[in-house]
Amino acid sequence: MSLETISREWGTPTAYLIEGLNLPKDVLLNLALKELKDQYRFTMEDVRRLVGDYQASGKAGQVASTSGANKKGAVHEGEKKK
Repeated sequence: MSLETISREWGTPTAYLIEGLNLPKDVLLNLALKELKDQYRFTMEDVRRLVGDYQASGKAGQVASTSGANKKGAVHEGEKKK
């Protein structure tokens, strides 16, 4: 599993993970977490905590609900034009 995978599957931005884990901004997102955690001294619990904190903040839900609203609005506008 990589930062890229966690970001995609758990809905947590990579920038949030990078900052929270104190990683360099140019870290490779597709490296296995095992390699990163050994090099930068964080644990999988640190990653889980960050994801949980992000989800608990409601930011993940806001992005999803906003995207859904935009899609519905776009469909509605398209129907009006017909």
